[in-house]
Amino acid sequence: MLLRLTGHDDARVDLTPVDLSSFEGSLREADQRQYATDDEIKAIWAKRGL
Repeated sequence: MLLRLTGHDDARVDLTPVDLSSFEGSLREADQRQYATDDEIKAIWAKRGL
């Protein structure tokens, strides 16, 4: 959706096997309702200076 809003909706991203494995793991966690805690999200943002 963001790509479409910026006019790059034809952009294609090829996933590496590592990317695909990570994505599949994330989907499994979401199916099991295993989400990051507020503290984990805050730590991610802080790590990037935000």
